[in-house]
Amino acid sequence: MNEEDKLKAMLNELLEQREKGLLNKADFIKSLGEKMMDTLKANFGDVEQLKKNLTILSDEIKTLRGGVKDCNVDQLDGLYKGCWKSAKLAQDFGLYVMGSVMGSTKAIDTLKARGYTVEKANTGGVDTSGGLLIPTQIIDGFIMLIGEYGVARRNAMVIPMTSDTASAFKLTSGLTVTCTAEGVTPDIKAIAAGMLTLNAQEWNVLCAVDRTLDEDAAIMLGSVIGELMAAAFAEQEDAVVFMGDGTSTYFARMGIKGWFTNLTTPKGLLSGSGTSWSALKMKDFTAMLGAIHPKARAKKDDLKWYCSPEFYYNVMLGLADDAGGAALTEMINAEVTGNEKFRGRPVEFVEQMPSATASGQICCYLGNLKRGVYIGDRRETTIEQDRSALFTQRQVAIMGTERIAINVYGCHDVATSGTTKAGTIVALKTTT
Repeated sequence: MNEEDKLKAMLNELLEQREKGLLNKADFIKSLGEKMMDTLKANFGDVEQLKKNLTILSDEIKTLRGGVKDCNVDQLDGLYKGCWKSAKLAQDFGLYVMGSVMGSTKAIDTLKARGYTVEKANTGGVDTSGGLLIPTQIIDGFIMLIGEYGVARRNAMVIPMTSDTASAFKLTSGLTVTCTAEGVTPDIKAIAAGMLTLNAQEWNVLCAVDRTLDEDAAIMLGSVIGELMAAAFAEQEDAVVFMGDGTSTYFARMGIKGWFTNLTTPKGLLSGSGTSWSALKMKDFTAMLGAIHPKARAKKDDLKWYCSPEFYYNVMLGLADDAGGAALTEMINAEVTGNEKFRGRPVEFVEQMPSATASGQICCYLGNLKRGVYIGDRRETTIEQDRSALFTQRQVAIMGTERIAINVYGCHDVATSGTTKAGTIVALKTTT
């Protein structure tokens, strides 16, 4: 490793420790200075040369501290390893939190200087004390974070909402093609569709931050808070979509499991070969492929298996191992790239789905969520604060809010009542 690579590795290590909160600002600067000094002394024994390079050292320290006014944060992108797409976006989100939660006018002024519009939720008024909408430029990155952590949002049809209530189509048939040259008059055919209602709910998540943090910690704060909140929202979205049964645990929302449990003799709910995972056979999954509605196959990559990692490794991989040949080779090759497959279809791991066998259990789905699940996104995500709740701990309690609507409709054929044909999502259940 040459000196340049050693220097980069050292800077990367210190920056990661700073982002994780293992080093406070003073220790970070001290450690950085000492290590840079050692590097410079090793390469520039001449005292005069060392003095000249102190200017470079000063600039590096300013950059790595993430100072708001003088920092060229773009230089950190090669070192940044956090959840955001770039160090600058992480810093911008951190500045937003400081402005919204901690009332930092300096952070708000910096965001405005960078071209952000900072407005209070539902009023359009500028405010620096809390309840600020996440700026449009940042909310796109935050929603992408939720999509990275959340299986449902990554695969469902996401519909932007401009109010708390919206309507959406569920197609029941396609259009008819005619040939004008053969004297056939084209008919104007209305799109056959039912209507779904999307009602947005307010979802909240709470955490706490040190009230003494300043703008130098913006990158770290943006990474930590952004990741925690995005992961929490994504986890709840997955729980509602895949396991929702209409109870308060799932905010009174009905998900895939709830629909299959409550529909009368749903054609999309298939019984497996036994009461436990070990009794399931390859033919059970073949039956799922055969039962699903043709509309689910419109785009091959959108038709996926959904199950827990435990189910995949204990059942799917086990069946492929028993079968050997191409089935096993496909799965092993896919595992190397992190793109698990089964029977030629992608597999998505859903942590909220069953991780242990049981009788009468819905344990696996096959579906095209883009044709079976709507997620309405109000795009009014805010972060608010309470300075008194954790006063004795010298912390500020902060609450992140998103407004979201979920409607699962693909568990039965939308052109029927679910009793004659399966929909765009089918499920496998162990017998009782």
